[in-house]
Amino acid sequence: MLATVAVASAVTFGWAGWEMLRQESAVEEQRERERLENRADRVGDWALVGAIAQCILMLAVLPAALLQWWLAPMILAHALIGFLIVRTLVEHAALVAGYAWARR
Repeated sequence: MLATVAVASAVTFGWAGWEMLRQESAVEEQRERERLENRADRVGDWALVGAIAQCILMLAVLPAALLQWWLAPMILAHALIGFLIVRTLVEHAALVAGYAWARR
């Protein structure tokens, strides 16, 4: 009887320890994924800032006559959508690169 209780306790504690190790591993993998996603967000943000800075520079340098077409509402709206698409593409490329680097 005592041996049965001892074996059952050992099995239970062994299983609990194994489960705890598995959960710690899952938590660490989740943290690593979050770090990669945060890095990719920062890269995408910098790409967006760079694109906007180039547009501001273009607005400051080019004469107004050359900028009239660009400042038309529909063209400007499409340019802004394009900036967001470029940011997303850069962010995803950075995320893929980060995953590839982590798997090496």
